[in-house]
Amino acid sequence: MTILVPDWLIYQDLEDLIESARKGNPAIQQFECSVFDGKYITADIDKSYLQRLEETRSDEKKSRKLN
Repeated sequence: MTILVPDWLIYQDLEDLIESARKGNPAIQQFECSVFDGKYITADIDKSYLQRLEETRSDEKKSRKLN
């Protein structure tokens, strides 16, 4: 096991992260940040969709398919 021992740690808010990425490539107009803010670019992802997805991919559901 590797243990990291940083000299310092920086916490960055999402807007700062987006701005720093934009400086690297100003041509990018929109960022996919759903992993951070829950706002999906496709606009068709809602709580009910995520619930159905969780139910179909649960360990319990997977084990039923194997048996």
